[in-house]
Amino acid sequence: MYRKFVAEREFWLNEVKRSWFSLAGIPQYNDDEEIVLAAAASRRKHIKNASSHLSHYVSERLRDDEKVMLEIIRTSHEEFRFASSRLKASKSFVLKALQVNSKIFQYLDESFRDDLDIAAKATQRSMPLLAHVSDRLRNDSSFMLPRIRKNAKAIEFLGDMLKQDPAFLNEISQFVSNPQHLLATPESRAKEKQNEQSRRVLLRALQKFEMTGDSYSLTYALSECPKNSIKDKHILLDIVKVCPDYAGTVLYIADKSLQRNGRFVFAWLKASRSITTIREVGIRILRHIRNNDEYYFERIKEIIIRRGGY
Repeated sequence: MYRKFVAEREFWLNEVKRSWFSLAGIPQYNDDEEIVLAAAASRRKHIKNASSHLSHYVSERLRDDEKVMLEIIRTSHEEFRFASSRLKASKSFVLKALQVNSKIFQYLDESFRDDLDIAAKATQRSMPLLAHVSDRLRNDSSFMLPRIRKNAKAIEFLGDMLKQDPAFLNEISQFVSNPQHLLATPESRAKEKQNEQSRRVLLRALQKFEMTGDSYSLTYALSECPKNSIKDKHILLDIVKVCPDYAGTVLYIADKSLQRNGRFVFAWLKASRSITTIREVGIRILRHIRNNDEYYFERIKEIIIRRGGY
């Protein structure tokens, strides 16, 4: 009996090494550390073909194991969401997870996104993650200045208070040409504040949907968003640039007038680097653009061909 068990386990271990998804069909081994780690190693080799989450097939005990979860997170930042509550609340674990995959920062609790050590580590590796840093830190000159010095584009993520601070804008003028353009009129500041709020509410709605996969939860979350959010191309494109993984959902919820707008779909496709096939864009959307805007249809087609999905 024991020999049979050993032989069977050895067989499945080799299968998982060949294809990590084999783990989905052997729930009796989802608590076997060696087999789960082998699945993680296999998934890293075939990450382009990974369409589901490895953590779904891992036991609750191993999702509370630091070593195992770090290897799983190495395969995809989205796996962080499925770590145990204990690990997600541990600063030491979060810092280690950021080391292997900085993109997990967007899934951290708000208190961690307001933590100087954690925010500094994340944004050092990926500047666009500044979009997920707390308002307090984005209004902290000692935090923002080194990032702008390293990459002038970081100025896009300045908090409202620093945008209106002439002394700070003067200080960064050596890194950014004409930063005074950020000093807008009260009316434009009010509009930008409203747009920023819309972006945040819409982003939370998308995060809820990405975590649950439940279309009803998405509908409910969208009902809490300002009505014009899904009609504002700038808000939607900003979200795609910051969170390219949400690109498919962004196009799905966009107003129909935008879905049929060749210029918008072209800009959306350029921003969403993860979209590679016609099916991901939507055949009906492409057919409408082809019939009404041949210029942008050809440009969209060129991108998909370059990405190997046409």
